[in-house]
Amino acid sequence: MIQAIDGSFNCCEGLNGRFNSLHNILVSLDAKGPFGSPFVDSKRTAVTENTVEALQVFYLRPSLSIENSNALLEAAGKMFSQVHGGDFTTGLLFKDQQSFEI
Repeated sequence: MIQAIDGSFNCCEGLNGRFNSLHNILVSLDAKGPFGSPFVDSKRTAVTENTVEALQVFYLRPSLSIENSNALLEAAGKMFSQVHGGDFTTGLLFKDQQSFEI
């Protein structure tokens, strides 16, 4: 949920009900803390029946080219919106582009 997404944090409560160590793990976080990783999603930002906006994060292999990464994200966005409705925007973060504004 984008509304639920708002330093350094070492753990988060996952959807699995456990507190998960994030030491040396790639993580997505905001000012309130982690909201996901390639391994577990955060309980704080879980999708519910009331969700009307969502942020889908793809953790891609660095060996995948920027062109292929963008094509994959575009295809996934089209598929998701065909199934669920709505619109999508894609953004790719990499070494030379480390931020993206929604």
